[in-house]
Amino acid sequence: IGTALHSMNIKLHNIVSSLEGETSMNILRSIVGGEHSPEALVLHWRKQMKATIDDAKRSLAGNYKEENLFVLRQALSSYDFHKSQMLECESMIEKVLKQISLQSDKRVGSEITAEAVGRKKKRKARKNEYHFDAVEDLKKVTGVNLTAIDGFGVNTVLSLLAETGTDMSKFKTAGHFCSWLRLCPNPSISGGKLLGHRKSTSSSRAAKAFRLAAQSLHSNKGYLGQKFRAIAYKKGTAAAIKAIAHKLAVIYYTMLRDGQEYRKEDMEVLQRKNELAMVKNLENKAKKLGFNIVKVAA
Repeated sequence: IGTALHSMNIKLHNIVSSLEGETSMNILRSIVGGEHSPEALVLHWRKQMKATIDDAKRSLAGNYKEENLFVLRQALSSYDFHKSQMLECESMIEKVLKQISLQSDKRVGSEITAEAVGRKKKRKARKNEYHFDAVEDLKKVTGVNLTAIDGFGVNTVLSLLAETGTDMSKFKTAGHFCSWLRLCPNPSISGGKLLGHRKSTSSSRAAKAFRLAAQSLHSNKGYLGQKFRAIAYKKGTAAAIKAIAHKLAVIYYTMLRDGQEYRKEDMEVLQRKNELAMVKNLENKAKKLGFNIVKVAA
């Protein structure tokens, strides 16, 4: 769609921030439907848009040749097809989650009724969000809210559950689980001396999901974000991703094994301890250099 608009010299990005928004789609469908007058297309303009009405008119005054309209029509048709395929996949994911939750609740019958599928969300789904309440469905399946973990979204949890399932009894400890994921240290020792660490690779989709979740915490203000930046400063980003992915895997394993909810309060306590340790370290460094740190009231 962007390429077609560029050929038509239509600067839709000057009016809206996303081509997938409701206003963008309304303008595109109006153009494909035969409406090419900027004065008519600008009727889709809204007050909250970044462009003025005059700027919108200038941006929509394009080259509406038949060949350009054909390309745009084809692109929009392709978008609608892929969107319908995504919604169909989403509907199947919802049904599977409902079916698993029904089995876990030991309800009679495997048939999914309209009531069991549940109502759609009243609010519109944001970009890359599901149109159904996936968080509640996942809570029914696992018994805990895994999306409460820092760095975990619905897609991450779905990817992990598809690979690991909900039964953690096959792994004796969290260490065994992390070892299976290849997220444990792999030291190279010779003669009792540590020579370094070997790079361990894994094709596991679960391990990749943990690594992506860890990578998303690089700017997180919580405890895990602080640990990520501290490790990255000392050993590099790759080491930080693996270390935080290991921590996330331990949290994930413990929550599923014990049915224990993720407590942000505990992480805040660790964060506070980490901050106090940092302050203590700075005070010790200042004393070695002959300085005294004086606390200043905020």
